[in-house]
Amino acid sequence: MLRLLGRTFDGFERAVEAQASVPVAASWVELPSLEHAVLSSDALLDGSVDLALVVSDWLPALIEQGKVLDLAPRLAAAPPPDWPDGWSPSMRLLQTRGDRVYGVPYHDGPMMLLYRPDLFADAREQAGFAERVGYPLAPPASWEQFLDVARWFTRPGLYGTVLAGQPDGHNDVYDFLLQLWSRGGELSSLAGPAAVSGLEFLRRLRRERLVDPASMEWDSVASGEHFAAGEAALMVNWAGYAAMCAPGAVACAPVPNGVSLNIYWVWVVAAGSAAPGPAYEFLKHLASPEMDVITSLSGATGVRLSTWRDPRVRALSPYYEVIEEVHRGVLSPPPVTDWPSVAGVLSSAIHDVMRERVDPAAALAAASAEIDAVGWLR
Repeated sequence: MLRLLGRTFDGFERAVEAQASVPVAASWVELPSLEHAVLSSDALLDGSVDLALVVSDWLPALIEQGKVLDLAPRLAAAPPPDWPDGWSPSMRLLQTRGDRVYGVPYHDGPMMLLYRPDLFADAREQAGFAERVGYPLAPPASWEQFLDVARWFTRPGLYGTVLAGQPDGHNDVYDFLLQLWSRGGELSSLAGPAAVSGLEFLRRLRRERLVDPASMEWDSVASGEHFAAGEAALMVNWAGYAAMCAPGAVACAPVPNGVSLNIYWVWVVAAGSAAPGPAYEFLKHLASPEMDVITSLSGATGVRLSTWRDPRVRALSPYYEVIEEVHRGVLSPPPVTDWPSVAGVLSSAIHDVMRERVDPAAALAAASAEIDAVGWLR
């Protein structure tokens, strides 16, 4: 029996249950527990795990720690169908180091703008918005327009937008990176004007109560669930969360200012697995065309080009119509071993700013100094 470890998420759990071709024992845990298990414990070395589903951010550290196997020889000898050209180059980059390949992608969905088409198509909403703001109601193409739209739709029983503010080093950091990059900033200038204005923008969403105050404790899955429940008019979040919404209840567009962020989930074979051959065979099975479609049909997001183009999948959610195009221009966190530590410092700074403990400029200056002192991004 193969032992699997991954993040608790209905889409993952339903998909693997439907895809299991051999006996498996899957352990699904919350994101912080998964991060601790794979990065800070010996779970991938002591034989207790055969396959782990991990986010691409963690791969540099896992590779450095020798916790995951290089799959390149097996991929060369017995690859999944269409490997590697059946996947977008952006889905193969983050698990590759030279000729070595440390995982196969399983779930993705770059950040997009998700919005409620019923609200945007409502004639009364259109007339009221145009009268108040001075231009037509439409999916926002800039962050200034995003604020206008979020303010317009914030009212009793409805928030303008959604944040995933839990300080777990993930969506809070990704939201900040989108702000940084879309304003022309870089991680090398964390204390610069683009970074400060981006973090100030996120704080403004909370200060103006354009988001539910409770969202400061939501992780990304919870944020998607609340949006799918109709509690907000629009959000910038992972495209896959559109699959949580009822048919016709969500539409998708590019992120304001045209910059998207991409990380993804990959299956890795644990270095301590007692059955690396069967583990790889199951991984290859999961990467097959029909199994990848099942990933999408189960509520996660398949990763093959054939899946994105499949009529059965395109009928599930509107983001599949644009996902291939978005992937041609995505950015990702840098593939450095210490990225989880960098993300932790950024998350703490964002957390303090969002809770009014410090202003954005001071928080980012301190974070930049801490990161530079240790040399994590060198």
